[in-house]
Amino acid sequence: MSLPPGPDLPGWSQAQAWIENPIGFWRQCHEQFGDMFTIQLGSLGPVVLFSEPDAVRQIFHLPAESYECRQYNEQYKYVMGKQSLLVSDGPRHRSRRRLLMPGLHRHSVSKSLRMVQRLTDRAIESWPVSEPLCVRTSIHILSLQFMLHVVFGDLESDICRAIVSLFNDEILQELGTWSPWRRFGQLQPKLRELISREIVTRRNHAEHDSPDLFESLVRARDEAGQLLGEDEIDDHIFTMLVAGVDPTAIALRWALYWICESPDGYEKLTRELAAPGTKPDPQSVAELPYLSAVCLEALRMYPVVPTPSGRKLTTKVEIMGRPFEPGITLLPCTYLVHRRADLYPEPDRFRPERFLERLYGPHEYFPFGGGIRTCIGATLAPLEIKVALATVLARWNLKSAHQGPVRPVRHGTLLAPSATMRLVVTGKAGSNAG
Repeated sequence: MSLPPGPDLPGWSQAQAWIENPIGFWRQCHEQFGDMFTIQLGSLGPVVLFSEPDAVRQIFHLPAESYECRQYNEQYKYVMGKQSLLVSDGPRHRSRRRLLMPGLHRHSVSKSLRMVQRLTDRAIESWPVSEPLCVRTSIHILSLQFMLHVVFGDLESDICRAIVSLFNDEILQELGTWSPWRRFGQLQPKLRELISREIVTRRNHAEHDSPDLFESLVRARDEAGQLLGEDEIDDHIFTMLVAGVDPTAIALRWALYWICESPDGYEKLTRELAAPGTKPDPQSVAELPYLSAVCLEALRMYPVVPTPSGRKLTTKVEIMGRPFEPGITLLPCTYLVHRRADLYPEPDRFRPERFLERLYGPHEYFPFGGGIRTCIGATLAPLEIKVALATVLARWNLKSAHQGPVRPVRHGTLLAPSATMRLVVTGKAGSNAG
């Protein structure tokens, strides 16, 4: 079977380009080979990238039994554990997804949005005025605290305090591409000990009146009717602490970057945010149209997760009339689809209004993946980002103060703003200093 054409570089060179300059590599391949091209990614074998929306739709609709994702997501097991949702497939993936989803459902999360406001206010209250500011650590701690609230409920509990301290002291101080995830992996024994003690404590006491995600995992039973093992619960919590913290924090930083780079958009957004008054209901804030459009556009420009999970075929399938044999990995490229000029006129321009002018299908806009592998935080993350962004702009006037060009760089498998990103607080929101 002949595969779509692709670069003739050695496999190691393609893998290096994928890691070090993914956007440049994808764009170059797209310009040369079009909407479907084949690359080699080491032990994963041939990977076919797609940027044609109809092809993406067909891939997202493939039957679950026709592919596996664990090979593509292999690297996650070193930070999330071997039983993480991201490295599971088939019936196990479906059953574990059902365990985790209720605690992340919109109705469960929306009542926690007031907590996002309070945590954001606390995180930004000490931002200095008139000094260039790197917001990375404070935004990541904010995202971590909210996820801990969703998972454990009480942020003042011993386990929440201990995890925040570990993240602040051991993980968030390093800016390297892989160093935060490497440090997280090194701290796993200490984290597993903390979580295991909490499991024992919860199981020795009656169920909480308002069960949190952790409580539901502690009480959950597998297909054989047995309580989940401590190792599996640990892995699910690690998945939340990596997949639920870093992407949201990075997306919020991108939203702050883009809105500060867009004076007209900044003015429109602050005008919309001022309308509800000084203490708006967070659910109403999350439904504001221009705020929603800003966050959608920020995730379009640089999707934090630039590709969804690759599907490694276990059976023969057809995409766009072309056959693909078992062993081939099919991979929609979120970034390339999001930069299509036929879908998004002036695709390299930040223009939130495009999301007020038309609706995009799940095969045209998919920052959280698609199909049965859609991110379980696809409801939670946008709500958190919108309420946090609104809270920041309701307190401070901000301007860009970057220490050089800001470009997307690797943060593990994610795309984050480079360390050159800086903002400056010019005064309180609504003051003439802005």
